Amino acid sequence: MRFFLIDKPEQSLELLKGALEEAKSLDSFVTNILNMTRLETGNIKFHREWIRVCELTGNITKRLAHRLNQREVAVDFPESDVEANMDGLMTGQVLQNLIENACKYTPPYARIDIRLGCGQCARIDMPRARLRKGYSIGEHG
Repeated sequence: MRFFLIDKPEQSLELLKGALEEAKSLDSFVTNILNMTRLETGNIKFHREWIRVCELTGNITKRLAHRLNQREVAVDFPESDVEANMDGLMTGQVLQNLIENACKYTPPYARIDIRLGCGQCARIDMPRARLRKGYSIGEHG
């Protein structure tokens, strides 16, 4: 007795891949909400460590490949070995949120630019209509 409605293994594999991506997305969404609640209540501890920013950005863009829908993501770093002392999970979550927002609120063909300069803050540029609007992540204080 078969319980699968799909006879072709390729279709089953594609459905499983889609389900896995959606599960990862849901996990990320729930984690986001929990962390935002922790931030609002002051009940969060940051775990700072030296992290290669280029590597973090690459990991996030790979993780979001299914959401980028073949958009071009241009990453501009003056040096590939730039490290920052930060909480990698939280900074990665912020970067992921910014890239996801870039996907949601810009035309499907719009390129997403991620730039970093030593001694500066990170910047993500998202073209909106014909204007460029950038969102920055920086450390203040």
